[in-house]
Amino acid sequence: MAKVIPNEVVQSIREQVDILDIVGEYVDLQKRGKNYFGKCPFHDERTPSFSVEADQQFFKCFSCGRGGNVFSFMMDIEGCSFQEAVALVAQKGHASVDFDFESTTNRQRRRWSADEENLIAIHEAAKDFYHYLLTVTQYGQEAMAYLKGRGFSRETIDRYQIGLAPKDDQLSYQHLRTKEFSDEALIASGIFIRSDYDQEIRDRFAGRLIFPLRGPEGETLAFSGRILPDDSGETSKQAKYLNSPETALFQKSRFLFNLDLARPEIRRVKEVILFEGFMDVIKASEAGIKNGLASMGTSLTSAHIQMIRRQTKEVLLAYDGDKPGIEAAYRALDHFAEEASDVKVQVCVFPDQMDPDEYIEHYGSEQFGHFIVNQRLSIMHFYRYYYRMHYDLATDSGKLQYIEAIIQRIARLDTAVEQELYLKELSQETQLAVDSLKEQLLQVQRDLPQQGASRTDNSPLREGADTSWQSLSRQPAQEAYSPLEINEMHLFNRLLKQEDAWVMLKVKYPDFQFQSVKMQTLFTLLEAYRQDQGENYSPQAFYNRLLDQADQALLVDIYCLDTPEEVTDMEIEDLVFNITTKTDLKSQLAALKDEMEQAKLTNDQARIGDLNLRRIQILRQMKR
Repeated sequence: MAKVIPNEVVQSIREQVDILDIVGEYVDLQKRGKNYFGKCPFHDERTPSFSVEADQQFFKCFSCGRGGNVFSFMMDIEGCSFQEAVALVAQKGHASVDFDFESTTNRQRRRWSADEENLIAIHEAAKDFYHYLLTVTQYGQEAMAYLKGRGFSRETIDRYQIGLAPKDDQLSYQHLRTKEFSDEALIASGIFIRSDYDQEIRDRFAGRLIFPLRGPEGETLAFSGRILPDDSGETSKQAKYLNSPETALFQKSRFLFNLDLARPEIRRVKEVILFEGFMDVIKASEAGIKNGLASMGTSLTSAHIQMIRRQTKEVLLAYDGDKPGIEAAYRALDHFAEEASDVKVQVCVFPDQMDPDEYIEHYGSEQFGHFIVNQRLSIMHFYRYYYRMHYDLATDSGKLQYIEAIIQRIARLDTAVEQELYLKELSQETQLAVDSLKEQLLQVQRDLPQQGASRTDNSPLREGADTSWQSLSRQPAQEAYSPLEINEMHLFNRLLKQEDAWVMLKVKYPDFQFQSVKMQTLFTLLEAYRQDQGENYSPQAFYNRLLDQADQALLVDIYCLDTPEEVTDMEIEDLVFNITTKTDLKSQLAALKDEMEQAKLTNDQARIGDLNLRRIQILRQMKR
């Protein structure tokens, strides 16, 4: 089991490492005022809205809303656990600490139960046995010759730990029994099955080439077995590929082949190439393309997309060029649009219905690399290719169907420039006037479901906005926070950063409470933490003490508000008034409005006059 990193080690690393050095490896930061700004690494943006606060070691994106400290940045950017993030920060920041991080790097195994650890041990032992049979023994020479004939180098065979299951379907079982694994565990692994005929335990993959299916940290979770051709070169009538069944370790809907080996290259080139099959991934790696992943014979799932999204925001679909592959790419594009619209997706369509493996065999590795780089289709160009497959443009009805399908896609584009560009292309392709196509586009847009005004900035503050506390107290309600919450956040910002503000509030308003539950909860936690820490209090340390991610995210939003350095009694009084008295006065106004409606229904002029007088008095109080 992995060791937990002690708090004092985490604190020591935090004190030694500057968040600017870590973030600077991923983001081009420029100083602006007291903070540093750059383009957010977590989503695509043209205007920098990602900020790093050097004094308190926080980061915050004012567009997508992500924020936190150096460890949460590392967790988000590398898709790793807290333990791994601490180890990475220590390594990248050259922190000097007396702690062995090797015991913390295997994040996946740390989550396994004892039974699951045992299943992993079975898979590792079987993998080693299969690989040994293929690469060392006389028995494996024929299979090795087949692999080399298919273009597999010894380096690739070792890299992917390819093996060979013996034809004797009990030999591997007997081998693993010598390692004291129980029959129940061997069957639970999915590698072995109990025969209905004689109740003997046999190897599911007997006689097949074995491809280990490894988890994100390289632990073997399952296998895929490929049938070998016989002496005549023919394959048997058995299924060409046989995968492990789903087990406690292995679920196809949550598994991506090659993630452990591809992750460094994905980080370097900032892109995933998504193939249909694991053999395509291996052959692409042999050809020099090492950032490939594949799902295991299943359609792309939401879990797959989120796994990819944690690694990068750019994806190239390199599915097979036949009709099923094109259909799979079409479905994948829609799935990405629904699950991860911030991910940029392109498509490669291989010619002559080839799959990537066939393309490499036919044209060679160099041409394959050139094709992957230079023959990409944008989403819209892929849709044009796809719909041309389905509609006959030589007929009027086919052309009309094609135009309608393409315009439906154009209508969903984000910018008018993109729409204009693709309308012109469609006009040239169909020989129809651009104005006619524009009219059709407007009709489609009117018929689309209304989804409200889109905004890329869903944070409480926008870059370049007037972010003083006075102006924010007058701002209209925004999507992320109400006017009350904005006032509460500004007061909390002062309490968080300014000792004078804390003293002012406690002296003048000893019984003060925030109106919103989440702010009052955070205030209670802050009060308890300040009492506990005394002079050792710091906003960053308070952030690290919070256990709830929602509290952490709210605190980052609060801390990153841009407020003047000086705090005054008047500022605190105004904020407290806005939070307490003004909120209550607004409630009174709302109640008066209801009473006024009732008085008008009965034409009670005396009551109406009295209510108007009270309304004027409340409005005067609100203008204090």
